[in-house]
Amino acid sequence: MSRWLFLLIAAFVLLCMALPAVKLFGLGGGSFALYFLGLLVLLALIFRKQMLIFVLVGAVICYFWRPFSGSNQPQAGCRSATRTASALRGPYPSIDTLMQCDDVGRNALTLTGTDTAEYGFLIVRDRRQPTGGYYATPPVRSSQPANPSCSERPMVRPEDFWTSWSEAIDLAHAASNDYVWAATVHTHPQCPMASNSFTATDFNQAIGLKNLPPGSTLPVQLEKIVMINAHDGKVRTFEPRPDDQPFTPFGIEVSDRFLPYLNLGWDQYAQRVKIIATYPVRE
Repeated sequence: MSRWLFLLIAAFVLLCMALPAVKLFGLGGGSFALYFLGLLVLLALIFRKQMLIFVLVGAVICYFWRPFSGSNQPQAGCRSATRTASALRGPYPSIDTLMQCDDVGRNALTLTGTDTAEYGFLIVRDRRQPTGGYYATPPVRSSQPANPSCSERPMVRPEDFWTSWSEAIDLAHAASNDYVWAATVHTHPQCPMASNSFTATDFNQAIGLKNLPPGSTLPVQLEKIVMINAHDGKVRTFEPRPDDQPFTPFGIEVSDRFLPYLNLGWDQYAQRVKIIATYPVRE
């Protein structure tokens, strides 16, 4: 069989078998990528050595498949807020507008710099206002011990958000009962990662805060989480739902330390990620 005839037959078979997969899975997602790789392996068994090059290409595509960066959202025009110099920066009409227009997110990215530690802050909502009323608290560094290793980078945890919240309330001389946690914001440092999107740990934290048990001491009415990536400067958001399921410890190990695209749960959540802004990145 000539090379060109073989390539033509192989392309026709791939097209015939891939089109139903696109309808089933969509072009974006680990499910389609894994299906495509499995298809190539099957054809390799049929065509043997001549198909190995396709398997190799398919493996590379599967490993570096990156449809989960997030869907870009339009940005609103910015107007000056009335209290940007206060410990509570705002008010803004929405979480997205605050991240697009206020410098607090850029400040957190600057503080992150080339360090391995995350920085984070809260976006709180003034419950006395019928609409809008979103404010940002000051960025704080992760309280976990410093570690130069990216594999054990210090991450922002709920107690760090509480520190930022307490400082802002005290400095602004505000009543804590008037404000609820509407969003958590944290940075991802310039560490090598398989994806620039949220980690499974991030998704778990969002799901946990969304489904706090009654009587929790945290004043949380979570709408979304926000992440600023120091690699590409993208500001990504994710809105957890009450029926979202957290990852198991094994799922977190697979997603955060190995390859998130192999975890279909991460795949489903990553498809809901949105990009709302892009900040200048420090080289």
